[in-house]
Amino acid sequence: MASDLPEKVIDQMTKAGLPLNGQHTFRPRLTTNRKGESIIDKQAPTKGPKNGKKGFVDDQGRIWIKDHAHAGLPTHWDVQLDDGDDYIRVDFNGEEIQKS
Repeated sequence: MASDLPEKVIDQMTKAGLPLNGQHTFRPRLTTNRKGESIIDKQAPTKGPKNGKKGFVDDQGRIWIKDHAHAGLPTHWDVQLDDGDDYIRVDFNGEEIQKS
């Protein structure tokens, strides 16, 4: 993880459970809040089953939306690709969970 990130952003990532290492490390796209502080950008995909559900945006424009445990999978991140056209599942350690 980049140590040049503001402490507030690192705290935000840790609290959310975003992966700080692994194959798919979360690298945030930053924006500023009303106070002028750097925070992680949040957006919602406009397509797919997660349409309209807000998540954290990474530096590649992918939207990370937390998904609860289901179908034998642990709680994980559904990382939206191409604004929700496709997605990958990523665990809290940054490793991809294969789709069955």
